[in-house]
Amino acid sequence: MGFQMTGAALMLLFYGCYIVKMMAQRKKGIRTDQMGRGKTGAARVIELAVKAAAWGTAAAEAVSVLRNTSMFPLPARIVGAFAAVLGTAVFIASVVTMEDSWRAWPGRRGRPL
Repeated sequence: MGFQMTGAALMLLFYGCYIVKMMAQRKKGIRTDQMGRGKTGAARVIELAVKAAAWGTAAAEAVSVLRNTSMFPLPARIVGAFAAVLGTAVFIASVVTMEDSWRAWPGRRGRPL
């Protein structure tokens, strides 16, 4: 039950951070979700497939956590929980640090690497 609650809390924190940031940017007129927009042909198909895979992964993650379906031994689950905590912390720090820019290249804002 502890892993299940930890997993659910981390999912809420991770996806909640993303959704809150996306909504805050939308209020400023920034469209965060650009997958498949303005693209044609193979590039559009690939981006939409990646977007569908991301949504599918989130759904599978939620079902797995809610059903507590892990078949891993206890040590692997402990390592996984620590990795999830660390990954969520890095994600939140990244979102805060990026401010309104979601680009990977910081040169656009005039700051050196």
